[in-house]
Amino acid sequence: MLNTRAIYLRAGCLLPAGLGLRQAPFGKSWTTVEDAAPIELARAVCDAGWHFLWIDSDCSRTGWGLNDEAAVTRAIARALRGTRKGFNVAEVGVIQVSRRLGLRIAKVTVHCRHIQQNAMLGSPDGLPIRQLL
Repeated sequence: MLNTRAIYLRAGCLLPAGLGLRQAPFGKSWTTVEDAAPIELARAVCDAGWHFLWIDSDCSRTGWGLNDEAAVTRAIARALRGTRKGFNVAEVGVIQVSRRLGLRIAKVTVHCRHIQQNAMLGSPDGLPIRQLL
């Protein structure tokens, strides 16, 4: 069964040393964090002196499948592809599953998050965040 409060890290996401998260690949560009809830990850990142930023941006997508898990997995993959490139973390927020014509239709919303070492939101190149969007 899928973790409905899952955290996904974009490939290449820099993390504090010693964080030791157990991750599993999810598609080409993301991994899922298997052993930490969002609040636990935020606490660990902050304890390491880094910043876990909660961005007011989300992406909702639908997916279909023969069962709930297939529909939700497909919807999450589509939502992750729709997240803005400037952010390196996505948290699953809302999952709704309905049934139509023998198929499961899932609507998933993911919320953008960002992990970085410095407190000012921006890229490592020094670009302001508005240029990342």
